[in-house]
Amino acid sequence: MMITKSWFYFTSGTESEKIEIWENIQVDIFDDSLKIKTITVWKWSVLNIFSCINSKADLEIFHEYNSRSNINLLVLWSENNTKIKIYSIIENDGSESNLNMVSLVNNEDSIEIDSKIIINKWVKWSSWNIKQNNIFLWEKWSIRSIPWLKIASNESKSSHSMKIEKISDEKLFYLRSRWIDKENAVLIMLESLFDSCFKNLNDDIFKNEIHEKFNDYILR
Repeated sequence: MMITKSWFYFTSGTESEKIEIWENIQVDIFDDSLKIKTITVWKWSVLNIFSCINSKADLEIFHEYNSRSNINLLVLWSENNTKIKIYSIIENDGSESNLNMVSLVNNEDSIEIDSKIIINKWVKWSSWNIKQNNIFLWEKWSIRSIPWLKIASNESKSSHSMKIEKISDEKLFYLRSRWIDKENAVLIMLESLFDSCFKNLNDDIFKNEIHEKFNDYILR
């Protein structure tokens, strides 16, 4: 599937697992289950991709000259022994990729996050950043994160940060003592993280697609 115009795209109905973003355009994509396997971002183009997933995912993004990708994921873990793999391959100068992932983890889930950056030795002025926030809603869990930085260039940079935390019982008790139900209390506590992932996403899509999935997840 070739995208040639700047626009906002839904990929839910497409059967293609491979997308190419043509030159010098800006594309926003909402993929509700991250079924896409491969994306190529051609030179001078910008890709913003948003997804809310609850099962395994496997995505590779290839970057041409001066291209940029921003990957925004809300992960609602619901299957034990689930793996998410996000790879970004930078082969040309001036490219940039940013991954912002917020994960909500249920009781006794075992999860693995495999994120890799590959920057070839001849590449200059490129960067790649990973930011992961993992929030555990119950007591038992297991997480394995593999940030693999394969950087052969001295003129490129990358960074990785991962935060693991549990919903504060004290804050939750405080909000519920103000007659706020559990669902809304948790949503209030997570609102800033949601905003960081989906601040550029259309409000209607956020409310209809993501908020509904979140509610089902919290109340199940």
